[in-house]
Amino acid sequence: MPILVDHLEEPRVGQSYPNYFAAQMASRSVKVVLSGAGGDELFGGYPWRYTSAFLESGEETYVERYYQYWQRLVASKERQHFFQPIWDLVSEISPEIVFANFFQSNLDQGSPTERVNACLSFEAKTFLHGLLVVEDKLSMAHGLEVRLPFLDNDLVDFALRCPVALKLSNPDSADRPNRLGSAGPTMPSMRRTDGKQILRTAMEAFSPPEITSAEKQGFSAPDASWFRNEIRDYVERMVLTDGALIHSLINVDAIRAITRQHFDGQKNNRLMIWSILNIEQSLQNAI
Repeated sequence: MPILVDHLEEPRVGQSYPNYFAAQMASRSVKVVLSGAGGDELFGGYPWRYTSAFLESGEETYVERYYQYWQRLVASKERQHFFQPIWDLVSEISPEIVFANFFQSNLDQGSPTERVNACLSFEAKTFLHGLLVVEDKLSMAHGLEVRLPFLDNDLVDFALRCPVALKLSNPDSADRPNRLGSAGPTMPSMRRTDGKQILRTAMEAFSPPEITSAEKQGFSAPDASWFRNEIRDYVERMVLTDGALIHSLINVDAIRAITRQHFDGQKNNRLMIWSILNIEQSLQNAI
């Protein structure tokens, strides 16, 4: 962790150590690799993220619903308690406003297609940037150069012009068991094979069906289990012992509650625990 955090230079919300070890392994054999980064953000690789775009507006606006999807760490109502040690310094900061300012104010009157395009634009300009920072820093930690063919200028321009129907598989089609044409709270999410349709079709001539029709899957380690078992002692030693530097930023009672919920299996707080560990190590490295 000290080495990883030193290379990252600043805390990151998402897991980073899988990237670090993948780059380390690749660097033993090659000096340059190709990465698929950007394909998901340009071609709709996360179809379940866009489900709310097809819901009719109710009391909640579309941007509010989408914010709730991305709001994965500290809920608004918990923010003051969580940041109690530094609340006077951060109380005026509103993540909701920062998020909403990205989108057009009239997005709720737009079509589902316009909403999906807004999602993709948001992810390409924010989420993707974070992925690229992590990939660049952790690959170069091993002297490995990463090339990004999906972010070729001409391909990006083409992807931005592609209709949503070429990215997501017929979301309004009435003959699909998971169709998104009828709005409502029980509407099912899109399947993990419903994204990147134009890429899947283009590669059918070169790749077998088990590749072109495969479900979308992430690149995550089983840290939810690790935090409860193999490295529970490490988590406790890092962020629960007296003198942990993170207690100057985050309420220690909040940290205890988060870790207890996870250890007891009440809630999967792996992202929050990773984030707290990451910040604590960053503070230690800065001393």
